[in-house]
Amino acid sequence: MNSQDLDYLNQAIYAFKQCILRDVENTGCVNRIFQMTFSDIESKTGRDKVPPSLVEHYLKFLENEGMQAEFDVASRFIISVDLDHLLLQPDEALMLANGLSCYQFKQQ
Repeated sequence: MNSQDLDYLNQAIYAFKQCILRDVENTGCVNRIFQMTFSDIESKTGRDKVPPSLVEHYLKFLENEGMQAEFDVASRFIISVDLDHLLLQPDEALMLANGLSCYQFKQQ
């Protein structure tokens, strides 16, 4: 894995979290399933092809970040993101708490 891979993964994780955080006040849901295609990885990292060794590195990286990820035969990763199992930045934790409060208030 190189620096482009790390940048891509960190940007993807940030986007996954933000997507959930933006919707939590309407849905109350803190988990969602995302995907990363090999073609997206290749275009964002400048790779010609995603080698099998990189697949293992990506899976391990996502697992270490608290996500469940698996490789799909359709040349993509399926990633389950649950904010209850991720380390959140203070501003993200505040967004989550506020979003859940709003959702609960709307349910009353």
